[in-house]
Amino acid sequence: MAFSLEAVSAKQGDCLLLHWGDAKAPRHALIDGGPSGVYEQWLKPRLGVLAHPDRPAELELVLVSHIDDDHIHGVLDLFGESIEAEQDELTAPCIIKRLWHNAFRELTGSALTDASAELDAGASVREGVPASAIVASVGQGGRLQADAGGLGVPINDGQGGLIVGGAVSQLPGGLKLSVISPSTAQLDALRARWQAEASKHGNAAALAAAYLDTSVYNRSSIVVLAQVGERRMLLTGDARGDEVIAGLQATGLLDDRDVLELDLLKVPHHGSSRNVAQCFFDRIHAHHYVISADGKYGNPENETLQMILDSRSDDCFTIHLTNHEGEDGLGARLDAFFAQARDRGRRFDLVYRDPQKASLSVDLGDAGAP
Repeated sequence: MAFSLEAVSAKQGDCLLLHWGDAKAPRHALIDGGPSGVYEQWLKPRLGVLAHPDRPAELELVLVSHIDDDHIHGVLDLFGESIEAEQDELTAPCIIKRLWHNAFRELTGSALTDASAELDAGASVREGVPASAIVASVGQGGRLQADAGGLGVPINDGQGGLIVGGAVSQLPGGLKLSVISPSTAQLDALRARWQAEASKHGNAAALAAAYLDTSVYNRSSIVVLAQVGERRMLLTGDARGDEVIAGLQATGLLDDRDVLELDLLKVPHHGSSRNVAQCFFDRIHAHHYVISADGKYGNPENETLQMILDSRSDDCFTIHLTNHEGEDGLGARLDAFFAQARDRGRRFDLVYRDPQKASLSVDLGDAGAP
């Protein structure tokens, strides 16, 4: 049984392909689709390679961790092209069997409608993201639900409601997905806080700038532990580290040392230090750390990379980065950081995506019998 994670080139975002099964029956899932341009340039060609001789590639699951544009845009492009192919009686880019996606209305108990007319162009939120972009992502989530309905793709396993911590799903081919977060209690608290904030603000721009991104988007990220046989990887979206730990505690996945040992950790929020603290990496150890970022917003941050190094007393781990060159002198900064770490005696392996290739892959090898 094979098991691997493929981090597709996704600029500042996430676009992950999960592979498992065997040569006779390979299985695939998509977790997020990156920002604008990623689908056409990188993801669509990869899906073409995964196609069968007589039919398109099949995705057992498409999971949107949350509705930020750098995670959902490529998924919208995929669903939109699938809708067009069906209407024109053409071959779809792939066959999508199910969608996991927590829509904004279900998360908050409300909707933002006609918000664009109210937006102040100067309104912004954390990391300089315009409030207009935040509200626009709400609309993207609504479009995705509509497109899934048009294609007959079951949402959240056809049960309605939200994907929440504690849920366990067994996909064909031996993939087990355990949902770590968001928890029901966490979502209830977010919903209550959202509604309290909504009562204070008179327009969508003020509400978005004050609250939406930091308190609903990232903190509602769907975090899953993916397992095939004995191999395990934790896929974290843009979740906050302390809430991931709380989810692991609630689901009983930490060992008697209060530590989770993994084969692979997808580092939260593109390596931003704002989502994690040292204790996160002290309690979650992995043989492979995967970071999808291109220097935008300073990600991955040196502080986060240092936390990973400081959490390890051995040299049996590898850091995988989707980009060496990128914004704000990314390559020179990374080169200086890792050179200094090695000068201080730190031992680790470092892998960058080949810029001529669509992705970097981490193959966990034979996962054993499912």
